[in-house]
Parts: sequence; C-alpha cells; structure tokens
Amino acid sequence: MGEQFEYGAAAGEAECAALGEILGRTFHFPTERVPRFFDTAGRENLRVLRQGGAVVGGLVIVHMGQFFGGRAVKMAGIAAVGIDPHARGLGAASALMREAVNEMHAMGYPISSLYPATQPLYRRVGYEQAGTFYRCVLPTASIDSRRRDLAIRPMTGADQSAVERCYLARARACNGHLDRKEYVWSRVRRHRGAEASGFLVQGANGLEGYAWIVQEDSPSRPYNLYCTDLVAITSAAAERLLAFFADHRSMAGEVVWHGHPSDAIHLNLREQSIRDEVKDQWMLRLLDAAAAIEARGYWPGASVETHLEVHGDEVLPHINNGRLLLRIARGRAEARRGQGRGDVRVHIRGLAALYSGFLSPWQARAAGWLEGDDDALDGLAGAFVGPAPWLADHF
Repeated sequence: MGEQFEYGAAAGEAECAALGEILGRTFHFPTERVPRFFDTAGRENLRVLRQGGAVVGGLVIVHMGQFFGGRAVKMAGIAAVGIDPHARGLGAASALMREAVNEMHAMGYPISSLYPATQPLYRRVGYEQAGTFYRCVLPTASIDSRRRDLAIRPMTGADQSAVERCYLARARACNGHLDRKEYVWSRVRRHRGAEASGFLVQGANGLEGYAWIVQEDSPSRPYNLYCTDLVAITSAAAERLLAFFADHRSMAGEVVWHGHPSDAIHLNLREQSIRDEVKDQWMLRLLDAAAAIEARGYWPGASVETHLEVHGDEVLPHINNGRLLLRIARGRAEARRGQGRGDVRVHIRGLAALYSGFLSPWQARAAGWLEGDDDALDGLAGAFVGPAPWLADHF
C-alpha cells in the first residue's frame, strides 16, 4: 500500500466509534445498534483504513468455514465494508480489500467469501460469483400439508447442541453452506433487534427439523412469519413444519425464509406455490488455490487428472499464478504447484466459480474466464461436480 492509506486493526474505542459512524452512514442503520454488532463480531476482528491518521473506512473479518463436497473448508468472511463518502473515488476501497486479502492469506485461510454491494471492487481483488442467496415466500393459505404425527415443541437453551447437529447434517450435503460460528448463530437467534422463537420437530431418532421465527409487518394481514433459520432433514419434518406454518394462516399472510428450490421444504409441497427470488449472488475468493482444492471434498467415484495454468491474481500472484497439477481420487484431491502441462488456462476468478460448482467449465469458457479444448474441459468437468451452491445465511 502506498503512503496515502494505512490499514490495521481498530485501535481503541475512538477508532471503533469512528468506524461505527462510517458504517451507519454507509448502510443506513442506527448507530446505536453498532456497539452490539461490534461485540458480536468481536472488536478484535475490526479493521480500519486510515488517511492522515483519521479513520476513513473499514470492514469486519468473520472467522468460520464453508462446506464444499461435504467437507468444511476454513473460510474468512468479509462483512460491513464501508468507506466515508469524502474518501470515495480515491482508491480507498481497493486499498482496504487488497490489504484484507493479504492478511487473510497470512492467517492461513484458503478461501474468503462475501456479499457484494458492488461487483467491480471485489472482482479487482480476485472474488467472483460462486453461489446464490434466495428469498423464499410461501402464502400460508396455499399450504396443503396437514401432517401432524411428529411432535413439535418450543426450543429451549438446552437444545442448541442438537439444533447445531441438525443444521450440520444439511450443511454437509449443500455446497456453500457455512460452518457456523457464534457470530452467525447469534444472527439466527436475534433479527433486527427482535428475539427469534425456536421450534423443534422431534422424530423417533431425534431432531429432524426446526424453525426460528419472528413476526414481521404485513401490508395485508396482521403479520408475516420470517424464519431466521429453517431446516428439515427428512420429508416428515418438512411436512410437519409446513403444517405448523399453515396453523398460522388465520393471522399470518406469508412465510418468508432463505432456502433453495432443491430443499425439502420446497419438494414436499404438492404445488409450486413458493415464490423464489434471487436476493444476492455471493462471491468467493481463492486465497490459496492449491490449499483450497486440497481442503474440500469430492465425489468418491471421481477419478480426475487435470492440468491448469492459473492467471490473473494481481494481489497474490506468487501464491496462485502458474501451473497447477490437480489429481482427484477417492474423495480427496492433490494439487501440485508448478507442475503439469497447463492444458486449461483459467483466471483466478473463474477457478473460484468452478471450485464452488457455480459454473461448469463450458460456462466459464463462455464467460471468458477459461481457455482449453473440449477434451481438456471434459476432464475438468468431473472435478467439481455436486449440488448447486447456495447459502442460507447473510453475514
């Protein structure tokens, strides 16, 4: 970084307060909510950008993991990126993100994810679209499930461990799901200042599903049900949760949550009555491509050898640019830097989209992020096969 900006951890309450004011202006939320947000995120995870000794921007690094191929990969999330209006247009945001990418790599993270307010900034430092965040809306009047043979009851504090195990059972089967830490779980339990109520679906062999819900204003009914988290790992649990929502139909107009057309809630409705809308495409950054490839899981039947030539990483060129020999067998990968023929030339951003399963090699080639003949792409296609990547959490 040049002499114009200085990056580092927030030093003391004065810099935390300055960052809080910037984030309040950037995201249009009351500054009185900032201290709780900082406490939840961990003040040690706040980073600021200074100009002439004054804080002009900052962000939060969120320590967690992300599932790909059934394995949790250590991941650093980026949240609350904000630059004071008077410092915009001077390269401050790019400087902030370049330094954060370098720091996260130095911390040993192979990947980083974020939700972009603007794509060009994050693409400049190596992030690319890698999965989807949906908003799902279901009118309670359209729910046809009446199954009530499974028990449903309010959640207590003693249930948290069982709830986390239930969540992980789904997360391992879904590319992109977070390996949640307390920062994310706290956002499940509390939504915009309101405490969520939890309800469990109990089966013969234990917990099969759950919902955390809050009531939100509705333009036409007394309220809507907003699910801060909604998980069903069996069809019976999905039907029981749907019946639970239907029992609110005299007052609640709609049920809203973040899911995916392939999840059990969707598939256990008789009709296609859920309105799914894409709220965001989240982005992924390979901080260490070789380490990231070796950390994720793969289809056990895959047997792949592919020869990559990675390019385009302007922040970590010494780590990622160059040849990479990839071998996959028995659900694990070996990635050797500096080896192979370089049959497939791929941009670091295109490799992120391939890694998550968001794009096939042919889609990446059509986007201009990959070069290679059909035979080479046929071999690469077997590497990152799996379910479409999606997230149930915003962070």
